[in-house]
Amino acid sequence: MTLFQYNKARCLSFVAMAFIAFAAFAPSLWAYTCHKGTRGPLSSEIAELDALTVEGQIYRAALTIANSSNRAIKVDADFSSIESVFLYDESGAEITAPSSFTRSFVVEPNSTFKSDVPFAVRDAYRDAHYPIRAIFSFEDGNVEESVELRPVFATDLKQFLPQSKELRVLTLQKKSFLKLSGSNVTDFAPYWKRFDGELNELAIGWSGSEPETKCSYNATSFSRGGVNRSCWSIHPPYAGGPGVIGLRFAVALPEADKIELRFFRAMRDISEKEPPSDGVVFRVYATPLGSVNESVSRDVIARALAIAPDAREILLNEQYDGVTWSEANVDLSQFSGKTVLLTFETDPGAKRDTTCDGSFWGDVALMADPQDVSIATESERAALRQKNADAFALFTANPKKYYESAQCPSDGASIDDVSRGFDLDFGQFAVVTLGSFGVCDGFVTIGSRDKSVQIDGVRAQ
Repeated sequence: MTLFQYNKARCLSFVAMAFIAFAAFAPSLWAYTCHKGTRGPLSSEIAELDALTVEGQIYRAALTIANSSNRAIKVDADFSSIESVFLYDESGAEITAPSSFTRSFVVEPNSTFKSDVPFAVRDAYRDAHYPIRAIFSFEDGNVEESVELRPVFATDLKQFLPQSKELRVLTLQKKSFLKLSGSNVTDFAPYWKRFDGELNELAIGWSGSEPETKCSYNATSFSRGGVNRSCWSIHPPYAGGPGVIGLRFAVALPEADKIELRFFRAMRDISEKEPPSDGVVFRVYATPLGSVNESVSRDVIARALAIAPDAREILLNEQYDGVTWSEANVDLSQFSGKTVLLTFETDPGAKRDTTCDGSFWGDVALMADPQDVSIATESERAALRQKNADAFALFTANPKKYYESAQCPSDGASIDDVSRGFDLDFGQFAVVTLGSFGVCDGFVTIGSRDKSVQIDGVRAQ
């Protein structure tokens, strides 16, 4: 062997050793910066977020776990954080940093589990750290598997978002609906009250865990019985004595034949080591503030918020302990044409037992003349999403075919009963698929044959 051949062989051996070392340790190296991970039939992801701007505000990174197998898989998820990041469990309770908590859930066959990872940062947090560690453990046959994610979130804590100090009056339009649950809804006045104490108001749009009583509220998205809903995650007061927690909304109701409040309720899962919950009371009050034809003054709203709701104004008062969604409906027709203060109160129940009382109010919505209103289910939304994707594929494959029958090309070409296609020139296309409320709950796909983006609804204000 010549010296050149020896040196070449030596270099190749070093390359091979480096590759073997990388292959052996790559999973652990990648885990320190990854938002996604796949092991066996499960693919897990904690979504990326824009730069975090507000110290102490609760941010929510979407969590999805896709199961590609034909069997249901139970997942034990362990979440932990560094000292400057505070996690929140599924009941909305703050987990003191650095600490950890475990959630368990079942991912149904060939489906995707959807939830989120709520957390708040303090000023000591910097981007270079790995703030959250999530380990998802499960059994694949007789083999124990786990996926570890360590997402990174950038910060810019020099910016601070203003917070409203007055409760704004929301408006329900006739033959429409108004959704009150969702992370984008902050026009509410929260409060807590011990059974033997006075009402304590919290800041408009507040979320988190109240330090004195440990009562909590968080806007989230959660799945119960395989159905995912936008919801409030609430736990009533328990530290220092039991009590109630409430959310109040000022809403102008239209003059309509039928006005209805609809929501779904459920409790959190209980682990084997936890005692059972007897459920909570889901209570709804309605307090008239005036006519919609009159401007309700700030003083009127402020006085209404300063006192506890009147028991004579209770419209719903039901205890529920199930872990699957149960629908509740409240008739508000008697308040047609009025501005009302709606109070949603969570009470630990007649026994005043707050054990494991993490509860969910799901898809809370007001509807005027609901016989004319249809709020799509998750499966209906998925079908409409696929319909939009299929229409885009058909249209981009042969736009000329569809334009031949178009009466007015500028209005687009009809693809199916709810989809229209538009040729944007330069190889770009758009397909709009309308929902029950037009483009607001429809889908829009824009792009080329090879690359496109799908937009899920449009929020109108």
